[in-house]
Amino acid sequence: MRPTKKAQGQPKYPPLAAILRPTKLADIIGQEHLLEENRPIHRMALKKRVMNTILWGPPGTGKTTLAMALSREIDANFRNINATDTSIKEIRAIIDEAASDNTQQTVLFVDEIHRLNKSVKDAFLPVIEEGVLTLFGATTENPKFSVNSTILSRSLVLETKPLNNEHLVKLLCRIKEYYKAHDIIIRYNKAAAAKLINRCSGDARKLVTAVEAAVIMMDDNEITEEIVDMVFPSKHVVFDKSGNEHFNMAHCYQDAIQDSDADGAIYWLAAWLNSGEDPAYICRRMLISAFEDCAGNPFAITSAMAACYATERTGMPECMIAMAQATCEMATSKRNKSAFYAIHAAMADVQNKRTVHILPEMRAGNNAYKRIINKKYVIGFEKDVPGLNPDA
Repeated sequence: MRPTKKAQGQPKYPPLAAILRPTKLADIIGQEHLLEENRPIHRMALKKRVMNTILWGPPGTGKTTLAMALSREIDANFRNINATDTSIKEIRAIIDEAASDNTQQTVLFVDEIHRLNKSVKDAFLPVIEEGVLTLFGATTENPKFSVNSTILSRSLVLETKPLNNEHLVKLLCRIKEYYKAHDIIIRYNKAAAAKLINRCSGDARKLVTAVEAAVIMMDDNEITEEIVDMVFPSKHVVFDKSGNEHFNMAHCYQDAIQDSDADGAIYWLAAWLNSGEDPAYICRRMLISAFEDCAGNPFAITSAMAACYATERTGMPECMIAMAQATCEMATSKRNKSAFYAIHAAMADVQNKRTVHILPEMRAGNNAYKRIINKKYVIGFEKDVPGLNPDA
């Protein structure tokens, strides 16, 4: 349905997301905190000087697009590699090319930079430090925890954010204009447009891909809810069981419980379960929260333990009812962190204050400590109790 001209060295049918990728910073939708006047990317383009930069954020927020558009605007030589499949040979070729070119700045874009292996990293670290080429890395993981500290120390770290509803409406309009320019008229059913926006969770690429599939499926030039359900049956939830979202969900859930926000806690529990997280892990976090935040309510602790047992015995989806009940019990409990503060204070004493050695008479198998305790605490009323002998 989409006429395309086959260009030399280009795919015959490129995806719509690749066709609509902006080539200028001014055409990028969203990321105003980086692109508006006097913001970091805007200043780099204005000064025609790119610093070593790590871009991190969810998929579909424009990390690659930002690097490509900035390189184009400063007339830099843009080279693109993926950390998962690049080789030393490829890196050395790029380094040699950059070193021999004194007319252009070379920007090396490394996708999934948190997966870069040590040998490749060691090959280009010296040259980015010397300015032979400029590193532009992209990652979906928080670089503070996932990117090597030697790279971080040489780089500016910028975060890309999910697109909001206003941005996504603009993107839907841009897609519509593209098809109109190719003599394909499309209309968005209002409910279908809302469903597309909600389900893509701020991922521009996911939205474009869904609309491209919907155009193939549509009749009468209208994208309806039924078509959206067919090509985009469930919400796109950004989640990585070993990455940031794994811990972010746990943090939001426990924060809601600590704030006595039962509705919020139930929402985050639902989002967590829907993301594909292992219910057993959620139960472990639930137990921690029960003992840490609800020490004054034994019912909260027993409810959390019961939910763990129910999860082990039944699994999804039945276990989520027990998990919801325990969550409500914890969120409506009066906050009591006495056990949490007590053990942390004691641990601080053990770590930071005078070491208390165990006296010989207090060691296991020795009953002499009883006489010491009796002498210490009974001596005061020995005179009042005729015949009392603490050493007996």
